[in-house]
Amino acid sequence: MTNPAVVQPAPDFARTLATEEASALRRLSPARNRWREIAKFDAQTAELEQRRATLAAELLELEQRQIDAPAKHAQALAEWQLAGAKGSRPESEQPAIDARIAELREDISGIDGAISTVLEKKAAYVEQHRERLAKEARRHVQEASEHYGRLIHELLAAREELLQRREAELWANLYPAAIAGHAPSTVIAGGQSLRQVLGYEGQFNPGQIQKLLEFDRQWAEHAASAEQRRLLLGRRDRRQAVWAGTTEDFEQQRAERERQLGRQTSGGWSG
Repeated sequence: MTNPAVVQPAPDFARTLATEEASALRRLSPARNRWREIAKFDAQTAELEQRRATLAAELLELEQRQIDAPAKHAQALAEWQLAGAKGSRPESEQPAIDARIAELREDISGIDGAISTVLEKKAAYVEQHRERLAKEARRHVQEASEHYGRLIHELLAAREELLQRREAELWANLYPAAIAGHAPSTVIAGGQSLRQVLGYEGQFNPGQIQKLLEFDRQWAEHAASAEQRRLLLGRRDRRQAVWAGTTEDFEQQRAERERQLGRQTSGGWSG
C-alpha cells in the first residue's frame, strides 16, 4: 500500500523523465567510433541538435521581448499622444512576437521528434547488428593490444640499451678501478619508492606512469652505485658546480623536472 505521506511523482513527469533518460543513453557512442553507420546517426543527431540550439536561442530572445512588449507599446502610444496623435497609430509588436514564438516552439518540438526518431533508428541498428559490431570491436581491441605489446617490448629494449651505454660510460670514467666493471641496477628508478618518485603511493593513471618512466629514464642516464659515485666525485672537474652522475646532479635535474612538470600540468599530477 502506498504511503500517503510520500509524494509520488506525477505520471506525466515520470514518463518525461524516463523518455529523457532513454534519449540520453541512446546518444552514447564510443570516443573512437570506427563504424560509419553509427557515425552517420551521430552526425545527423548533432546537426539536429545544432539547429535546435539556434532556434532555442531565438526563442529565448523573443520571450524576453514578449515580456517587454506591453510596456514598450504603452511608451510608444504615450509619445504619439504627446506629439498630437499625428501620423499612423503605433502598432504593438505583441502579435508578431506571439506568432513567431508559437512557430518556434512548434519547430523545436518537431526537431525533438526528429532527434528521437534518429536515436530510435540508431538503437535498432545496433540491436540488429550487435554481433557483427562486437566482433569488429574485439578485433580492434586485439590490434591495439598487440601494438601496445610491441611498444612495451621496444621500450624495455631501449631501456636495456640505455643501461648498457651508461655502463660503458662508467667504465670510461673509472677504469682501471675494480668498481668500473659493476653494471647499473636493472630495477626501475633504481629501487626508489613510488612515494619518492610520484609523491604518493596509490593507483596509477597514464600521466603518472609517464612521470615514473621519465624519472626512470633520467635515473638510468646517471645510474651509478654509491662507491662509483664516490670515485666520480673525487675526479670531478673543479670548474663545475656539480659533477655529472652525482647525487647532487641527479637531485638538481629532478627538481628542474618537477618544476617543468608543474608548469605543464598546472598543479602537478592528481591521484
